[in-house]
Amino acid sequence: MTGTPPDPSPAPDTAAPVPTPPEQPASTGWAAATQPPPAPGPVAGLAYASVPPRFIAFLIDVVLYLIAAVGFSFLLGIVLVVAGASRDPNDPVWNTVSFILTTLVSAGYFILAWRERGATLGMRVFGLIVGNAADGQKLDWGPATIRWLAMTTGPIPTLIVYLVPAMVGLVFIAVIVWWIALLVTTATSPTKQGLHDRLANSLVVKRA
Repeated sequence: MTGTPPDPSPAPDTAAPVPTPPEQPASTGWAAATQPPPAPGPVAGLAYASVPPRFIAFLIDVVLYLIAAVGFSFLLGIVLVVAGASRDPNDPVWNTVSFILTTLVSAGYFILAWRERGATLGMRVFGLIVGNAADGQKLDWGPATIRWLAMTTGPIPTLIVYLVPAMVGLVFIAVIVWWIALLVTTATSPTKQGLHDRLANSLVVKRA
């Protein structure tokens, strides 16, 4: 008697499981598609500061500096008048004292703000911070002074004109060209470091 050949198909309880497709992530809609990529910066949470807010911040600082300089000059004028000194614009003593005063006000406004708080009043309006490019620490006195001289030209143009009055036109053009160079080098730098920042090894950032 011959037996029935075994059924080659596997038993129902031993059949291979059918793989299920992986779950697809839920669609986030248009919101995710239109979100801009994160702004580049030195570390997470910080972005390199672009030219427009920095330029406006600088204009604000210049206005505040001029107000302070005029105020100090007014007080100095009162002192000189009381002391019997001349306020003649052609008087060398008055010109020298006024020049030293305005230079000190400019240096004090910018250098002290960068050194002690990491930002001027104009920069704080836009949430800008300046620090050492290597580690983000506040600028030391030397780099802060170099940045002030490079960014504002400090007393250099006035000294040149004082020594060589005939160069006033050339000095004016040179200052304008220098400021344009600062804007262009800042705008074209991947880290937004203009010539003044490169000379001082400084970096300006903002909250991303």
